[in-house]
Amino acid sequence: MWRYMAMCMKQILIVLFTMVSFSSLACNCEYYSKDEQFRNAQEVLYVQIISTKYIENAQPFREVKATYKILEAFKSSGNSLGFVTEGNGNCSIGLMSGHYYILYISADRTVLKCNGSSYFLNNDYGKKELEQLRSRKAI
Repeated sequence: MWRYMAMCMKQILIVLFTMVSFSSLACNCEYYSKDEQFRNAQEVLYVQIISTKYIENAQPFREVKATYKILEAFKSSGNSLGFVTEGNGNCSIGLMSGHYYILYISADRTVLKCNGSSYFLNNDYGKKELEQLRSRKAI
């Protein structure tokens, strides 16, 4: 009986440790509504990433600097610098050359899931997101 209880306790501990480790991998940021994300962004763009480069000496995570081609601008600062940065932490969107993104660019030129930035999927969801941004632009 003691052997059975010890095995059960061991399994419970494994499950608890697994749950804790998975939750620590989640993106931990404050999420805003789409309206707030749009208002808070300096620029909101539909882009294709042209190139990416690791920035050395970035702390605590390595940062990626990406240049892009603007396919559509929904909100512009009038002074687009043509690049953004992102850390490679859990809140990053994984910028990759040749891929398409909707970027909500902050004043310091960073893009994160928390700000609203996302990988663009050419499916019903992605098309609907572009339609919503286009209708917002017309207002």
